[in-house]
Amino acid sequence: MRNPGFTMAALLLASLLAGCGSGVDTGDSPTDPGEATLLVRSTPAGATILVDGQPTGKVTPADVSAFAQSQESVVTLTLTGYHPWHGLARKMEGMTLTLDATLTPSSAGTGAIQLQSDPPGATVFLDNEQTAYTTPATIQNVPASQHVVEYRFAGFYPFREEVTVTPGRTASSTPVLTRLGQGRITGRVLDDQGNGVVGAQVGVRGLEVSTTTTVFGIFVLPNVPQGTYTLDAALATGDTALIGSRPDVTVIAGVPTNSADIVMSRSGEAGSITGQVVDTAGRPIEGAEIFASVAVAPGFLPDSTVAPRRATTNSKGRYSLNALATGFWVVTAAYPGYATVTRGISPQIYLSAGSTATVDFELPASSADTPHPPRQLGALAFTFPTTMTRSPSAYEAIRDRILRQAWGSRYEKLRAQRQSVRGRSAPAGSLIEVDLSWSAPGDPDIIGYYIGRSPRENTGYQLQDDLLNPHAGFWIDYDERLSPNTTYYYRVTAVNSKGLHSDPSNTAQANPLGQIQVRGPINQAASATPRFEWEPLPGAFAYDVQVFANYPDRFVDPIWEAGSLSASGTSVNYTGPMLQPGHTYYWVVLARNSGDPETITGWSISRITPFTIP
Repeated sequence: MRNPGFTMAALLLASLLAGCGSGVDTGDSPTDPGEATLLVRSTPAGATILVDGQPTGKVTPADVSAFAQSQESVVTLTLTGYHPWHGLARKMEGMTLTLDATLTPSSAGTGAIQLQSDPPGATVFLDNEQTAYTTPATIQNVPASQHVVEYRFAGFYPFREEVTVTPGRTASSTPVLTRLGQGRITGRVLDDQGNGVVGAQVGVRGLEVSTTTTVFGIFVLPNVPQGTYTLDAALATGDTALIGSRPDVTVIAGVPTNSADIVMSRSGEAGSITGQVVDTAGRPIEGAEIFASVAVAPGFLPDSTVAPRRATTNSKGRYSLNALATGFWVVTAAYPGYATVTRGISPQIYLSAGSTATVDFELPASSADTPHPPRQLGALAFTFPTTMTRSPSAYEAIRDRILRQAWGSRYEKLRAQRQSVRGRSAPAGSLIEVDLSWSAPGDPDIIGYYIGRSPRENTGYQLQDDLLNPHAGFWIDYDERLSPNTTYYYRVTAVNSKGLHSDPSNTAQANPLGQIQVRGPINQAASATPRFEWEPLPGAFAYDVQVFANYPDRFVDPIWEAGSLSASGTSVNYTGPMLQPGHTYYWVVLARNSGDPETITGWSISRITPFTIP
């Protein structure tokens, strides 16, 4: 698994690769385990296939593996009566990738693409052809279809992404380019209750590299030289200062480092956990990996929504975790070939401000067999407005309310006893996220999970993250390349301390919707019985409208809700309790892609909009 700066992680990676080859087992069966397979399909079938601009002589559906010579290729499909379609094919040794394209009729018209890179001045390529544009720019009259935009700038890695253009609308692409020889770090900053912290400053200790967290505490540090670092996070709000750090974050040039989460606590209110790891003969185990997660009720289970704090034992088997938030903690020790041991569930481990808890481990030899697959994998896509007004906790609360209804007690365990941090402005952040949740397989010695994603249900899964985290049960995909009106499939595989991995979990499907736009009322007076209106959203099956007496957060429920409104309608009259003159209320419209709660795979949340009763 990643982060080779951790001795344990490097050993685990070596054992995993020795056991399963250089690919990840996702249930595919390529004909040659050493080569990548590229299958291309389209609706309708019969489209001519080009790879990197070169004709293949084949039409869909077809295997064009022999023509995809580069690590990442641009596949183009053409068919009379339809706009050309363009997609990226990224090869992974031993894997089968299937591109599944839906072609758009030529009569659909055109849209535009707004381009803005950091730094500006990048040369823009569209569908493998150089354009006359440099960023920032807007390309007009782009056929309504999927396209590939590429940015090239001297001294930076080229950046490619797929962009879907819809008729009469402007799609946007705003990448941060990565310098040659450097990598990027992504993660989240959370408070001691597990809520995303927006507006926190995140920096790399010893470097002049920093950024500010956006929606749900997400941060991206795009240009970090190769090496191992400590990340620091800080936020001052009123009389309260929150601080946090994450040591031993390893960056590899040209490779993203994911899930570098930081948990913050109030300044001066941190504790420490120290201890020793030995075998059954009392001999110290050097290089054992320690995972520490905040515990949440019920049952004081580890919080699986946050990447744990980690440490590695020294030659005497000792470890130390510092600057930990006050509260209950669960700690796990793992080492290849030994049983994984967890402390803190019974009896519990509690850290008070300035205190140090001693947690020792004795690891017996492992007798674990191949683990069972994770259970009950579920996926839900959420699309948010480009700029969130006021506190983002309101959007998080709306999302959590949906997840609670969808996943029930499983999500209650993840979010129990959390409080919202309010009053922070929210810059534009990731517009689409896919939330995954699963139940642990129950086997001993689980040390982590592989997350796989594919555009097709049964083939083509590519590794999105390798979670060296025995506490994981929740993961958020906030890949910048997630696109609306696209189907994504996910599978999760469990890995134990022997390097044995399970069969894949059940397949979960997510279908992100586009952004939903409200018409009114917007920032204006409305009648005592207002009529709420919004733009129709492609792919929506039904709408829900919620009205709040105050700006909504985790403690404000709607005073009125109109649910399951037909997608054929885009307005509804208010029929709830009497609205008070002079009072400002807030409303939001939610779109979903199914009428059955069991089959909803995508939601879109509009901007939370105020209106005042005259």
